[in-house]
Amino acid sequence: MTKHPRGDVWRGVLLAALLAPAAAWAQAAPADVSPLQLDQNIQQLKEQVLAIEQQAETLEQGYLYPTQSRVSFYIGTKTPGLVISKISLSLDGGAPVNYYYSEREGVALQDHGDLQRIFSCTLAPGGHRLHADFAAQYADARPQDRPFVGHLDTPFTKDDGPAEMELSLGQDASTAPLALKLRQWSSGGAGAYVAGGADDPRMRSAAFLADIGQYLSASALLLRIRNETPDQAMAPAFNLQLAQDTLDFGMPQRAQDLFDGAGAAALEPVELAKARLKLAEFLYQRGYYDRAAAELGGARGQLPPELAGGWQDLLSRVLLQQERYGEAADALGTVETAANLPLHMRYNLGVALIRGGRADQGVKVLDEAGRAATKDKSELPMRDKVNLSLGYYLMRGGQGNAAIPIFGRVRDQGAFANRALLGMGWAHLGPAGSAPAAGGGSGGVNPFASLATIGALLQSGAEHPDGATARVRQSIKLDALTPEQQARLRKALVPWVELISRDPMDPAVQEGMLAIPYALDGLGAHGEAQQYYERAIGALEQTHQRLQATMADVRNGRMVDAMVFRDADAENGWSWKLRDLPGVDEAFYLNSLLAENSFQESLKNYRDARLLQRALDTWNKHLGDLQDVYRARAQDNAGSAPDGGAAAEAALPALAGDAARRLMLANHLAVAVPQRDASGVVQAPLALKLAGMPEHFEGFYEQAQSLRDRIASLQPAVDQAAAAQRGVLQDVALADLGAQSNLVEKYLVESHLALARIYDSEPKGGHP
Repeated sequence: MTKHPRGDVWRGVLLAALLAPAAAWAQAAPADVSPLQLDQNIQQLKEQVLAIEQQAETLEQGYLYPTQSRVSFYIGTKTPGLVISKISLSLDGGAPVNYYYSEREGVALQDHGDLQRIFSCTLAPGGHRLHADFAAQYADARPQDRPFVGHLDTPFTKDDGPAEMELSLGQDASTAPLALKLRQWSSGGAGAYVAGGADDPRMRSAAFLADIGQYLSASALLLRIRNETPDQAMAPAFNLQLAQDTLDFGMPQRAQDLFDGAGAAALEPVELAKARLKLAEFLYQRGYYDRAAAELGGARGQLPPELAGGWQDLLSRVLLQQERYGEAADALGTVETAANLPLHMRYNLGVALIRGGRADQGVKVLDEAGRAATKDKSELPMRDKVNLSLGYYLMRGGQGNAAIPIFGRVRDQGAFANRALLGMGWAHLGPAGSAPAAGGGSGGVNPFASLATIGALLQSGAEHPDGATARVRQSIKLDALTPEQQARLRKALVPWVELISRDPMDPAVQEGMLAIPYALDGLGAHGEAQQYYERAIGALEQTHQRLQATMADVRNGRMVDAMVFRDADAENGWSWKLRDLPGVDEAFYLNSLLAENSFQESLKNYRDARLLQRALDTWNKHLGDLQDVYRARAQDNAGSAPDGGAAAEAALPALAGDAARRLMLANHLAVAVPQRDASGVVQAPLALKLAGMPEHFEGFYEQAQSLRDRIASLQPAVDQAAAAQRGVLQDVALADLGAQSNLVEKYLVESHLALARIYDSEPKGGHP
């Protein structure tokens, strides 16, 4: 009885180890649009939306808070481990502005130099007063510990020009109480900062936004800073931060341009190497393997020793995806040095060796990795995975006895336990092969030294039974069992009885439900076999119904939308990852997709496309509201003219926004005052002549309308990209669910046929 490899209809390699986004996308995407084209399209749309975000924010800030009168208030902490939970600010006795911090926001402000902009306002030059209240707690505080609270009440003077006011929470000494301090920054003169420099509060505010995963907002803020001083060359640290933030949002081109340009030489070598590795990881995850390999090659000469392991790991994975198995193995080292690698890299080395034609060495590496002692609990699932894959690999090669103890190494309650129990039963029934592997440490004689002639490679789905169980079943004739075969069937029942007590929705458990009556029937216990088949049929029919319901939810979009619902408004971009599925029973059948890199990357793009939709909708409405405010203010100004503004209003169209509303020359010309020189002689007045109406005026209203027009033209493309990306996800999910459904249907057919055979073999009419 075979277990169909779920997802093999669109997966071409051992995905959990080798990760193959391009292969998966290529079969899931529409025929006329490749997955990489979809990805590139969304990257371009992100660039356009980012430009709109930056320009709209600049326009809004300039209108609501004119430069000369603008004041922005920021807060940060200077005491390590101190997590702020609340801040309240009020100016000149006005209503307070309150902000309550999430845990992530509070942690992001800890001792990083980050600042959060609380709000901006307009203030006239002169004296003002600030009152602030805060609450904070140390990260290691107990639940019963009371938070630290305090306040600041202080005067300050607003100069001409914009200002940034930094509130710093900390202690002057270890025994001093927590206190807020106020520092006033300006863009010129005393207390000045360099735009985009380390002290620029806006730059530090962008760092805070990035630390809490708001990469779109952080990138837009950095672009505003750069565009305010177009003639000034920005510091290397600024360019690197912009490259990293846009990359984290899934826009790699700015990082690529920076690393390929002359500015890369000015970056600090370690930071540059880290950034290049991050870019290469992005390119790898999205399926741009040639570009990833080129980026890794460019980073090699600048690689500091502490990053060598990460570079080696990523290079080997890229080479594996390119099917350059020998080079991948060479990149990871040798069999003798494999023990120095992390478990997942030892696994990849074993895979590369086997698929590169050095099966004996690959098996040795995998065996030693599967027996490696570790105190790191996070490595235990990887070790289980190594043993599961190796067990099925050996069983496929006819080495059943060797596979049994390897399956036994898999933890009883881990994620791979059910498949290990299933495989252990089939290993008892398969060809015995060599003696079981020793269970000791990695030293001593290699128990797999005689397996050098194994012909099968570690193929797709190697951690599932797949073809191995089919070959095992074909080798057993139920009508002519020898005593030795009966003994092996009884041994197979031991792990299978444990298996069927587990989650009946797990495909491994379902196959166990069929394997047991198969074994009982072979042992002559036909009555018991009949009961188990009937029980299995009931569970399989229920599973089939649930699979059909899940497929319906995928087709109508409900399941895919539910996956991104919880983090719909977050700007995490590429750094976001779906950790679990919506809390409905049917979602269980999509759990296998969570481990698939291709599905995760497609899901990120779909989620980001929806975020772009909401960003455009939000700015379109917001700019429209600001235009309404502008029109109302213009009407108020017109009403203060000598004639009440009636003449001006009569000359204006019904919709505000033309040049006449802003100029109002006829209504607001002042009478010239005669000017005298030092001797008192009246100077001849200048001959003034009213200028004609300009052909085109680009005031706030016109700029806002221009942005809204751009938004309107961009929205259909974003909508189309979101629909196409959701189609990719639906195709991938339906392919996976379809494979599961086909497997269940096959199990049902086999179960009914087995029952029919048992019924036919029962004595009839009282005769044997």
